[in-house]
Amino acid sequence: MSDIYYHVFHSSPLALLIIQDGLVQLANPMSLRLFGYTREEELRNFPIKLLLNGLDFSQSVAVQQPGLTGPSFITYPFQVRNHQNTVIHLVGCFSAVQYNGRPAILAQFWQENIWRVAQSAESATAEIPQSKYKEVMDSLHEVVFEMDLQARITFANTKAFEFFGVTEADYRRGINALDYVVPSERERMRDNIGKVLRGEKDGVTEYLVRKKGGDVFPVIIHSTRIMRDGKPVGLSGIIVDITERKIAEEKLKHLSQHDTLTGLYNRSYFEHAMLKLKANKAPAGIIICDVDGLKLINDTLGHSYGDQLITMTANLLRQTFQGSGDVVARIGGDEFAILCSHSNAGILQDLISQFHSAIAKHNQVHPQIPISVSCGFASRENETMSPDELFKAADDNMYKEKLSNRQNNRDSVIQMLMNALEPRDYLSDGHAERLQDLVVRFAVRIGLPAECHSDLRLFAKFHDIGKVGIPDQILFKSGPLTKEEEREVQRHPEIGYRIAQSTPDLVPIAEWILKHHEWWNGNGYPLGIAGDSIPLECRILAIADAFDTMTNDRPYRKAIPVPAALNELKKASGVQFDPQLVPLLADVIEH
Repeated sequence: MSDIYYHVFHSSPLALLIIQDGLVQLANPMSLRLFGYTREEELRNFPIKLLLNGLDFSQSVAVQQPGLTGPSFITYPFQVRNHQNTVIHLVGCFSAVQYNGRPAILAQFWQENIWRVAQSAESATAEIPQSKYKEVMDSLHEVVFEMDLQARITFANTKAFEFFGVTEADYRRGINALDYVVPSERERMRDNIGKVLRGEKDGVTEYLVRKKGGDVFPVIIHSTRIMRDGKPVGLSGIIVDITERKIAEEKLKHLSQHDTLTGLYNRSYFEHAMLKLKANKAPAGIIICDVDGLKLINDTLGHSYGDQLITMTANLLRQTFQGSGDVVARIGGDEFAILCSHSNAGILQDLISQFHSAIAKHNQVHPQIPISVSCGFASRENETMSPDELFKAADDNMYKEKLSNRQNNRDSVIQMLMNALEPRDYLSDGHAERLQDLVVRFAVRIGLPAECHSDLRLFAKFHDIGKVGIPDQILFKSGPLTKEEEREVQRHPEIGYRIAQSTPDLVPIAEWILKHHEWWNGNGYPLGIAGDSIPLECRILAIADAFDTMTNDRPYRKAIPVPAALNELKKASGVQFDPQLVPLLADVIEH
């Protein structure tokens, strides 16, 4: 069932059923209301004979006869009891259709009072007093109308006046239905009226109509011929406002074509644009952009941080490219593609340069979240290159760009992580610099070779980089941590280890980052190793870090004197700290 038929079926003011092999296959919401069922009670596969309370469907409905095909229909008035055992008077209209490739029946039901409206005015007036006829019509929520062969309105219920903003005086002067559709729709309406009158078309059509005051909105009109003496004399029908449905359709269409995070086009739309490019042999180009280090950022800072990076990158792409009418799409988690029509290599290179300039400006204004993006492009300047080949060439060039700039890309990602770490580890108060100096002096004191000093400095700076992956509400909690929160904090050496393993410059210190919270007696974390199994560099850092923390102010306490700090270290000697290294710290400090 196509989208339009689906919406017509489900929004119809008539009760609609698809029947096959004597069983209900589809039922719209109005049928549930009419027969007294709730939405939770499925009518699917319900025997139609039971639904009509024993009425012999095969005998009463002639649509099963071989002669009835296509849009022809027969109507039957009958009486049934609904699910609440209330007697209701219905009219049924049954027509032959195809469902899932097999013959089926479309059953349309409405209550008898509405059926009388749809009959000719002459017949309705004969069966219902004029005052009662008007009362029934004015009680309906839909617009009910009749028109003559020239589309002049000959009857309208009270709802019609409110619907189109007209008055009784307007009605008495004469109203033509064609005047209340937008000008661009009038010829189509005139043509459709003629087809319905001739029996060439069903009477279900959408139009854009307008009120007397000028407001425009969409409607669906269900109409049928008024026959007298075997000849059509006009149309009668019902008009339903479908504004909300159209809004919902537009939202669904937008969602189907756009990425929900960035608002750019999605991969599906981009692939559709590529198909158009295949049919168009004009010069064109594709630019592929890949955000550097996104996986590492998601794994460490969290997906909300990564989403910020993606969103800001998308905004810069939109500013750079979308004004020219190019298709800018997010085609993967960290990957974007821009389809540029009527472009050559020079134009594409200029556009990429503008994009990189926009990134540089952004990074100056927002140094805490620097963006790094690798770009590659390819241009089709002859008809022999297919869109797929063009895409692959641009993608290959992007990866070449990423490889050639991998050091700069890594530096950008590491800088972002350091920016995030700074408020978590008091780097801004000189802690990192003091710690680097102290561990190197310690290394000199115990005779470690000079070539080890640079790795020790790197270790002192990045040992707690895993804290970027710990939620702020835990890391900055003023009160005591719960057991679960303690376990969360104790994850930071493992997070830091993964970051270091993903960053070539930090690979040499990755194992130290993992083990820098191990205790001499084996009660540390995460591995619980003890004694000399703990790398010497980790044992040095543990003592230096504890000393610097105690002798400098922190938000939650004041610094303590150096002698008091040395005394605290001695108390933990052989428990948390290497007992052979603790005594050396006083000598390191003095010199």
